Amino acid sequence: MIRKATSEDMPILLEMEKRCFTDRAYVREQIEWFLNSTHAVTFLSFKENGVVGSVMLSLRGKRGKVVSVGVLPERRGQGIGRELMYRAEKWFADSGVKEVELEVNVSNHEAAKMYSDLGYRTVRVLKKYYHGKEDAYLMRKKLPKVK
Repeated sequence: MIRKATSEDMPILLEMEKRCFTDRAYVREQIEWFLNSTHAVTFLSFKENGVVGSVMLSLRGKRGKVVSVGVLPERRGQGIGRELMYRAEKWFADSGVKEVELEVNVSNHEAAKMYSDLGYRTVRVLKKYYHGKEDAYLMRKKLPKVK
């Protein structure tokens, strides 16, 4: 099950960030923005034992931004990230977005492949994007027109 996160989910979101992103985890104030902004949303993925993944999204005009996709390390490779991306794309389409973009660490081969399999294309490499050290792929996908 995937549902929209609320402010009551803050402890879960903070824990997800720590477990999924260790050195690049969002802090409370950043997460609060995603929960309270009219231009952003966060979704949580639940399986039998609780929360297993999250996705944070924002709107920039007619372009959507996948800011963060996190799946618990022990649950990776089970299609959870893909399910979250399907939900993200539906939210973007419902919001009138025509194109979605994201960044992914060049060393995160599994995520980059998943995004590519979902139709995202690398636009360019962002040098020293993460903490002035690690490069990222900037990837984009045009969404189909909603009828």
